Amino acid sequence: MRFLAMVYLGIMLHASGIDATPRQSPPDLDFSTKGMRMLMAEEGCFVKDGRHVLHGGQVAHIGYGHRLYGNEGLELQRGIEERDAEALLWKDVDRVVDSVRTLVQVPLRQHEFDALVMLAFNIGVQGFRDSPVLQLLNAGKRREAGQAFCIHSRIRSADSNGNQESPAIRRRRADERYLFLTGQYIQAQPRNEADPRQGNQ
Repeated sequence: MRFLAMVYLGIMLHASGIDATPRQSPPDLDFSTKGMRMLMAEEGCFVKDGRHVLHGGQVAHIGYGHRLYGNEGLELQRGIEERDAEALLWKDVDRVVDSVRTLVQVPLRQHEFDALVMLAFNIGVQGFRDSPVLQLLNAGKRREAGQAFCIHSRIRSADSNGNQESPAIRRRRADERYLFLTGQYIQAQPRNEADPRQGNQ
């Protein structure tokens, strides 16, 4: 009877879309393709005439959130192809993945790992290290950790010394929290901020 009950539970979890796979040690996990597609949609992009172009103010970016250092801006000022933008993002994410693997001390499912990587990518490794999300998770309070994602919905205002809540960042945190708690990836196309036909989404 117990075996049949477990089979029934597995069928119900599968039908509901809930990830019932065993949790793994963080060093055994890598960022998934589904996670990457969701991160690309979150980051958005600036595309003109089919090429990713430089954008940003004092800190220039290109592609999907890639921050330019040194002479990169000069090298990439003519823009880059989509495949190059994705390659830069994977390279940037790899550094974050290594940090998440090191800092998280409890087993994770794939979707939990992806959500944490997306959070750390946006708030920075140091911000993730100090985050209540990480502290609660390592303390065994998994649901509370998921709810704590939305603490990180504020950004520094350019015209004030304080932080202000950003609707865009709030939506981003909500999507990451939903992924962490339910295993459901948000399916969306990357925002193209430079194409007037698409506008700001």
